[in-house]
Amino acid sequence: MKLTLSETAAALQAARTLVLTAHVNPDGDAIGSTLGLKHVLEALGKRVTVLLDDDIPAGFAVLPGYDVIRRPAEGESIDCDLFVVLDTMTDRIGGTAASVHARRLRSSMRRASSTSIIITRTRGITRKTSISTHRARRRARSSMTLRKR
Repeated sequence: MKLTLSETAAALQAARTLVLTAHVNPDGDAIGSTLGLKHVLEALGKRVTVLLDDDIPAGFAVLPGYDVIRRPAEGESIDCDLFVVLDTMTDRIGGTAASVHARRLRSSMRRASSTSIIITRTRGITRKTSISTHRARRRARSSMTLRKR
């Protein structure tokens, strides 16, 4: 299922419980994007679990939330409203996919060679969080807004 940015925002807004994951052998992009989205969603009142099916390099221990990242246990079953895969395709998330039972979410950016997601807090308040994307090839900008209900 491919979603527009507006549909992605709506799905994130509607979900109460989410599981976030990224690729095995995680690097700074995978860990940072996962933890960043975790903090934004939690500020909006969501219950978020971060699962990465690999060891997390100790050098990332300085990142807020590092201590809550965990590996899925063998045979574990986690139900949630939304399963979000960041920084990779679902074929590179290891055993996480088998442990999580929810609708998967993928945002589609057509003709983009790379996409940056920028999360901006307004005056330190997360009641209205703007998430914008910048597509490197076309220099186009689009945005979506998540609002706390």
